Amino acid sequence: MAKNKTNKVKSSSNKAKQYVYIVQASDALSFCKIGITDDYQERLKTYNNTTGKPKNISIFQYLFVCETKNMKKLEDEIKKNFRHLREIPTKEVYFCNKDLIKSYVNFIKQNPLFVKEVYIKSEEKNK
Repeated sequence: MAKNKTNKVKSSSNKAKQYVYIVQASDALSFCKIGITDDYQERLKTYNNTTGKPKNISIFQYLFVCETKNMKKLEDEIKKNFRHLREIPTKEVYFCNKDLIKSYVNFIKQNPLFVKEVYIKSEEKNK
């Protein structure tokens, strides 16, 4: 299965698990990225790869990860539903605060493409 540099699956016909995630940088708490991957653990390592980067580079952490039936379709629905909350229309970076995170997570979990929660940051649970 071919992947591009962001670990996104090029073909959704493969049986690999598919994930939607919300990730946030430690120095940009008013923003988060909502993305897709077939390997969320490797994806976080890619975000936090510090080879050749200054020591003051931000640390990324997941706020939420879930398995989905069709990550590309769910990502497209997220982009459509929350387009007004994107920092830049062509990027997958969204404005972020506790209420917005709750909205993103609720939207994903209520979507028929949602399979199961894999991870949620502890302070986001039960909200």
